[in-house]
Amino acid sequence: MSETPQVAPTVYDHLTLMLDQMVSVAWQKIGLHPDMVTGKIEPNLSDARVAIDVAQYLVSCLETQVDDNHS
Repeated sequence: MSETPQVAPTVYDHLTLMLDQMVSVAWQKIGLHPDMVTGKIEPNLSDARVAIDVAQYLVSCLETQVDDNHS
């Protein structure tokens, strides 16, 4: 049985994980999903706005990578 060599994650891999986390936080802060820690629905729209803005920025960073890989 041969093992697949380990490859260090790229910065884009990390950005993708961060994007997933920010989207999850945004849903929670909008009040559409319960908070992962408390289990309660506690809307906070100003926090949701920040999470959405960060997610939008991360998408803009990732778009350049997608464009470069599909040119």
